[in-house]
Amino acid sequence: MIFPIFANAQKDSATFRSPDSTSVRLINTDLSKLSIDTSTHPLDTHLPFWFSKYDCSSQLAVFNGNSGSYQIPFDKTSFISDDYFSLIPFHNHLLITPSEISTQISELPATNVFYSSGLKKEQHFNLFHTQKIDSTLSLSIKFNILTAPGIYTNQRTNQGQFFTTLLFQPKNQRYAAFGGVITNKIHQKENGGLGMSSQFEDSVLFIREYAIVNFHAAERKYNDISLFLKHYFRIIKNESRFPVVIGHFAEYSRKRNVFYDSDPLNSPYPAIMLDSVQTLDSVFIQVLTNRVTLSNFIPFDTVQPAFRYFAEFRYQSAGFKQMDEQTPFSRKSIHSGFIWKLPYSLYASANAALYKGDYSNNNFSVDLNFSRIKNDDFIHNAGISAKTELMDPEFVYQYLNSNSYYWNNNFGAGRQVSLSAWMHSKVVNLNLSYLQLTDFVYGSVRAIPEVHFESFGYVHADIHSVLKPGKFYIETTAGSNLLPDSVPVRLPMFYAKLRTGIEFPMFRGALKVFFGAEALYFTEFYADTWLLSAAIFGNQDNTLIGNYIYPGVFAGINVKRVRVFAMLDNASAGFLDMNYYAMPYYPRFDRFFRWGISWSFYN
Repeated sequence: MIFPIFANAQKDSATFRSPDSTSVRLINTDLSKLSIDTSTHPLDTHLPFWFSKYDCSSQLAVFNGNSGSYQIPFDKTSFISDDYFSLIPFHNHLLITPSEISTQISELPATNVFYSSGLKKEQHFNLFHTQKIDSTLSLSIKFNILTAPGIYTNQRTNQGQFFTTLLFQPKNQRYAAFGGVITNKIHQKENGGLGMSSQFEDSVLFIREYAIVNFHAAERKYNDISLFLKHYFRIIKNESRFPVVIGHFAEYSRKRNVFYDSDPLNSPYPAIMLDSVQTLDSVFIQVLTNRVTLSNFIPFDTVQPAFRYFAEFRYQSAGFKQMDEQTPFSRKSIHSGFIWKLPYSLYASANAALYKGDYSNNNFSVDLNFSRIKNDDFIHNAGISAKTELMDPEFVYQYLNSNSYYWNNNFGAGRQVSLSAWMHSKVVNLNLSYLQLTDFVYGSVRAIPEVHFESFGYVHADIHSVLKPGKFYIETTAGSNLLPDSVPVRLPMFYAKLRTGIEFPMFRGALKVFFGAEALYFTEFYADTWLLSAAIFGNQDNTLIGNYIYPGVFAGINVKRVRVFAMLDNASAGFLDMNYYAMPYYPRFDRFFRWGISWSFYN
């Protein structure tokens, strides 16, 4: 179980304010993920004051060597995906895709620069900038680079991300276009975890660089590039009672994933080796996507109609090459949805999709949501949702042809039914969900994909609270997972996170000094292990992790738009008799120091 470390910064001090919501807007341009937009300024949402180690949704993470890239959160809200072209599904949290980019429309230039450094020269640099070029063009740029050498043999992560987007919106508001380029690169040396965990468990004093590891010459290289264009033309103007907008989205993406091991005989592969000299597992995918949409709005419109709808036809074609075999795929799908703003700040929304093609044929998904959102109330967001979907598993579970693994499965689609409810107030957020899974495909203890035919349910509940009494800050999260015995989903029964600190404003609020501490706890459980060359997780019944507290302390200053922090992570290492594992055979860092700086620029 991995929770990456990232450090971010606060809103400006009391003397300065971030640009208000009228000058910068964040807009989700993916109509097939139609949702109620509650976004705020990007320099606020991406740069909160208290840096967090445990946010699994962060795409800007600092990793503990290569093991930090393998991450399953303590709760799972979805087990299946409509993207069967995914090469490494458990790396998705590290990647940026066109559907995840929110468009920034900024009247004034806004920039943030972030840098941090830690143990073993681990470094992280991030640059974000958005501005208007002229009255019709808006530009956004994001650059992220990370290097994490790790502390064990053959353990290193290098990651780079870049995207640039351009929005064109003429003054007549009849046409709008949004396009860009995205690249993701991940290069990891893979050591497969400790070969003898007893070394780590017997003493925290042994020299990490000389620890026995499972793989000595393995590495993975993943990279992709996406070029996309979304544009919309208003056929019937907004002034009409029934406005009509035609949209088109074109995307070309190329993905490459290569796993290489030059010394396979001395590596513990669980399957029969087909080549004893070297292991070279390569997968290449090229995907061309076209979408045509019909709706009553353009996403960039300042004023949206009370009832918004869309209907979309999508066609995807892909060339899938694995080792020496190349297979073409194609898929057609229809997506539709609406959001209806009702009286008394009530919202009703629905989304549906139907898939036809060479893979994921006759798959579908339907979800319904009903909520009340009013930010000036004590309870500003409450609602319920229901979703059902029938989806095939990612392609890696169906077919794999490599030097160390081979399978050619014929798994059917898995069904997932979920019910959820939430209540978010100014001080506390409550979430409750129930998932019913049927024909669930997973990585088994035999290191191969299998299907669990019996239906089973999973209940998750969590509470998150932020209190600010006086100069203190207290943030708590607690969650629980209720699962039947003998099912292939492994999660801790209980977990809790605490972050607390005190802040001292000085010089009329122009300077702020803060001190704090944080800790993570989760109950003991058989966490999934990493099936390295196949790049999937799998069940295991030998190693328990958890039932310990993972603490850290931190301090920092905030001078107007500059934020500087320092932290000591795993502060109890060497003092308490605990073996801190991120997941089986992958220890967390020992006690280590990190510092960082974040600087925002805007008028």
